[in-house]
Amino acid sequence: MKIAFAAAVLLSLTGCDQAATPAPQSAGAVSPATDDTPRVALVVIDGMRPDYYTRADAYGLRIPNLRALMARGRYAAEGMLGVFPTVTFPSHTTMVTGVSPRTHGISTNLAFDPWMNNQGGWNWYAESIKSETLWTAAHQAGETSGAIFWPVTVGARIDYNVPQFWRAWVDEDLKLLKAVSSPPDFGAELEAHASMPAENRTDKERGDAEAYLLRVKKPQLALLYFADLDSVEHRFGPATPQAFATLEMIDAQLGRLVEATKAAHTYEHTTFLVVSDHGFLPVDTEARPAAWLKSAGLITQEASGHVSDWQASVLPAGGSCGIVLRNPKDPALVARVDALLTKLAADPSNGIAKVDHEAELVRLGGYGEATFALEAARGFEFVGGADDPPLRPSGHKGTHGYSPEIPEMHASFIAAGPGIHPGAPLPLVRMIDLAPTIARLLHLDMPRVEGRPIEL
Repeated sequence: MKIAFAAAVLLSLTGCDQAATPAPQSAGAVSPATDDTPRVALVVIDGMRPDYYTRADAYGLRIPNLRALMARGRYAAEGMLGVFPTVTFPSHTTMVTGVSPRTHGISTNLAFDPWMNNQGGWNWYAESIKSETLWTAAHQAGETSGAIFWPVTVGARIDYNVPQFWRAWVDEDLKLLKAVSSPPDFGAELEAHASMPAENRTDKERGDAEAYLLRVKKPQLALLYFADLDSVEHRFGPATPQAFATLEMIDAQLGRLVEATKAAHTYEHTTFLVVSDHGFLPVDTEARPAAWLKSAGLITQEASGHVSDWQASVLPAGGSCGIVLRNPKDPALVARVDALLTKLAADPSNGIAKVDHEAELVRLGGYGEATFALEAARGFEFVGGADDPPLRPSGHKGTHGYSPEIPEMHASFIAAGPGIHPGAPLPLVRMIDLAPTIARLLHLDMPRVEGRPIEL
C-alpha cells in the first residue's frame, strides 16, 4: 500500500550520489555510444515465479516473448535464489550491487521508523546504498546508463532516470516525479514522446517509457521494471487467472522492448536479462509484531497512536519481520526480547515458524539493523502497526518476504543475447551473482562484489 509522504523528501537530492546532469538531448538524439557497443537490458517482472515460464503450457499462459528469449538463450528451471527478506527494494539493490542487504544497507522496502513519524516513507534514495552500484561503475567507465522506475534510485548517478517514487499515488505526483528525474528535462521529454511511468499508472505506461529509453537514448546499461504482477498477486493471489492475464500483458510490453532495440539497431549487441525479485505464496492471516512488543511494555504508544518511547521495534516485510533493539548491547534487553519471541513462537496460532538470531541473520545476509527476525508460517504475514488485535484476517491473498530458501520464493532468471550460449536449463542461480555477470558483459570493474559471474 502506498502511503502519503511529506514533500520535504526532495531535500535529500543533495546527497553524495546526486547525478551529474548530462547535456540535454533532443527526442531524436542518441547516446554517443556506437551501435555495436555491448549493452545490457536488465528487466524485472515483479513477483514472477519460475513455474510461470517452466509450466506455461500447463497454466495455459500465452507468453511468446518470454518463451522466445528462453529458446534463444538460457533460463534457470529452478529459478534464482534471492535475498532475505524476499521483498522488492532489497532485491533490486542486490541485483545492482552484487552484495547482500546486510552489506548494501537496504534491509526492507520501508525505511526504519520506530517513532512512526515518517508517514510510511520507503527506501527511495540512492544515497542510502552503502555499496558500489552498476551505474556508478558504468559512469566511471564512461558508459551511459538509464533506469525507468527502478527502486532506490532517487538522486542516483544515472544518465537517464525516472525513479520509483510517489507521494499521494495520484497524477499530481507526476510533477514530483519529473522533479526527481534526471536530466531535468527528461520527464518532460517522456511526456512529449512517450509516457511517464508514475506509481498510479500501469505497466503499459512503463513499457512505453522503457521502449523510448532503449530506442532513443540507447544506454549501455538499462534498468527496467514492471510492477503490476506483484500488485495483482497481492490482491488475488499467485497462480490465479488475474495473475496470468497480467503476466500476458507484461509479456507484450517485453516484446515492445525487444522491438525497440531492433529499431535502434542495437538488437544484435543487447543482452536481455529478464528476472524477478521474488516469488509468491498465498496468505490469509496477518500478524502485528509491534502489538506484541507494545503489550510487553517494549513500545509505549499514546491514545493518539503516537509512539512516545520504545525499547524494541519492527521492520515488517510480509513473510518475515526484523526486530530492532534500541540498545542491542544491553544483555538484559536482549534476553527479555528473546524470551518474549520464544514464548510467542511456541503458540502455533501466532503464525511464527522460526525465530532467527544474529548468526542466522548473518548467514542469510539480511536485516542488518536487527537483533532478531521472525519468519512467518505459511498463510501468515507480518505487517506494521501496534494496534490491537495483533492477529486478524489479511487484506492480501498473496505475499512474499519469507526466506529465499523456500522454493516458492525463488525468483526468475532468463537470459538471451551476446555472451549467452544457448543450452540446457541452468540449475538454481543466485541473485547476488547478477551484478558481476552484468559487469562482465559490459566490461565494468566491480572488485568488491560478494557474488561471481554466472557461467552462461
